[in-house]
Amino acid sequence: RVQRYCDIMLEECDVINNLVQEMLYMSKLEDETFECKKELFKADNLKGRILSKAENEFPGENVIIDMYPAEIYADISLMERAVYNYVTNAIKHKTEGTSVEIKGYIQEDKYIFAVTNEGAEISPEEKDVLWDVFYKRDQSRTRGEGGHGIGLAIVKRIADLHGGEVDLLSENGRNTFFIKILLFILAIFFVYLPE
Repeated sequence: RVQRYCDIMLEECDVINNLVQEMLYMSKLEDETFECKKELFKADNLKGRILSKAENEFPGENVIIDMYPAEIYADISLMERAVYNYVTNAIKHKTEGTSVEIKGYIQEDKYIFAVTNEGAEISPEEKDVLWDVFYKRDQSRTRGEGGHGIGLAIVKRIADLHGGEVDLLSENGRNTFFIKILLFILAIFFVYLPE
């Protein structure tokens, strides 16, 4: 019995530690002096990094990834964090036994990262607050441990730092979360646009 209580305390310490780490990360991103370390890279460079993390953290989960190798101008570590936050969220909220799909593609003037799972549909009202700090979905619809309600807020902040946007499509039992950023040529153009 003592061992069980010790195990519970250790688990709770991990939860608190993760919460503190996420809050510190969010605070860093919100600091006015924070600067993205943008560089030119092919979007599909993220494939191996994200897949490796998913396999280590969620062994046995089926994660399918397909990214078009377009050049984007972004902070590679921040973009990896944003997409992986979506992947984590998708795995935790998906219907058991289903897969998570990650896609990267061009649409008009944007490069889009899209992460899709099968699960409970998200209402328009919930969509409006989903990216707010500390917002958490109904735990009865979540498999296993829920997050702290910071992961999606971090994604939105990273999108904002790249002049991009986030979005969600929820229909027919499938939820797709998007990060949309300008393609390289347009991103460079806007960087040098006179004020």
